[in-house]
Amino acid sequence: MSNTRTRFRWWWGWKAESIEHWLEAQEADGWNLERAGGIGIFFTFRRGERRRMAYRVDYQTDLRDDYVQLFEDAGWSLVGQGSGWYYWRQAYDDVKPEIYTDVESLISRNRRQMRILGILLAMQILLMNTVYSRADSPFTGILALIHFTVTAALGFAIFRFIQANRRLRAGI
Repeated sequence: MSNTRTRFRWWWGWKAESIEHWLEAQEADGWNLERAGGIGIFFTFRRGERRRMAYRVDYQTDLRDDYVQLFEDAGWSLVGQGSGWYYWRQAYDDVKPEIYTDVESLISRNRRQMRILGILLAMQILLMNTVYSRADSPFTGILALIHFTVTAALGFAIFRFIQANRRLRAGI
């Protein structure tokens, strides 16, 4: 049996707690995270001791110089980063530590992601003219399908972030 393994795990930014819980369960089973890579969906683990680790993911688009230092001073260790996501962990005994202690901070994290998605959506809409102006191309149908799929996925993601923020405000 190998002492290391790499796992693919897809997750959604509006449900960051799902990846946090999964990483915590891996640690509890004795698979210690070594790194997160590949835009934050590939995880490399090493077989080790079972540990109680709190994992938190944070999304940053405009990283301040003191960002990492603030987390390290609070006892967090940076395990990986990619595409704006930062993976933090901290051992604990009784009370699981948090990086977001108020709802507005979580909403702010979601808004940072929505801004990036909004920019990508705007780019997709601007590309519409280019895709559909090539009506004489044999690939117009394929391009239109790809364009529609990407545009719909971006719109859906923005909608889900809006829903998540509404749930946070409502305390659900």
